[in-house]
Amino acid sequence: MNKIYPQRKSSIMQTLLIAAGLLWAAGVFAATVLWSPTQVRVGKGQNVSLAVAIDPEDIKAYTVKLEITYPADTLEVQSFTFANNWMPLLQKGYDLTDNAKGALIKTAGFPGGLRAEAPFGTIIFKAKKLGDARVLVTANSFALGSTNQNTMTGLPVTALASISETPVQQKKKEPSAEPLQNKPVLSPAENKSSPRAGVAEEIPPTQPSAPPHETSFVSELTAIIATPLSAKMIPLIAAFSAAAVAIVWLFLKKK
Repeated sequence: MNKIYPQRKSSIMQTLLIAAGLLWAAGVFAATVLWSPTQVRVGKGQNVSLAVAIDPEDIKAYTVKLEITYPADTLEVQSFTFANNWMPLLQKGYDLTDNAKGALIKTAGFPGGLRAEAPFGTIIFKAKKLGDARVLVTANSFALGSTNQNTMTGLPVTALASISETPVQQKKKEPSAEPLQNKPVLSPAENKSSPRAGVAEEIPPTQPSAPPHETSFVSELTAIIATPLSAKMIPLIAAFSAAAVAIVWLFLKKK
């Protein structure tokens, strides 16, 4: 007869509880990317200003890499400016502006780790062509925690720029204020701010359509980092894991 001894029962339960805990942690601690605005209207030839922020969801993010794609025939990157306290990483594969292919890669570290939502940087595009342009933070982006685990989830994230023939009147308001913390000790990368003339008009939020799946550049580092679980799948997996633990516990209790 098969008999499970107490020590073996304890070992099995510990393994199951650890697995359930890891899955639960994956759902609780998940960094997300936020566009501001998510939709914007601009006239042909005007500038489009998009700010991107990182929300680490209560777990420190030490290094963030964003891989962004955009239609090269419609938009052209004029500049990217990091927010305060970020220290840019300029090595090949971690910093790129390619207007021919419609690709932008920006990577930076945050001294001491980013714990709360904060701006990452601002992109200024020039509107070249009429139509709708989707600016996409791709699934090759990451946010690394203290043990180099990738906590980024909910990707891809899209901002929509609608470009019309008629120029949009510039709103007379101050741009979003950046945090007033002290600047990093290390010298930041050269990111010259460009004039914000002709900044686009923000469109009231509407129900966004599902963004198309697009390919982007894959760096050597992101190729070896596991893709995080979908945000919608995490609660289901955690619930399934908890149910599995309960079933196994009842099974072992009868032995």
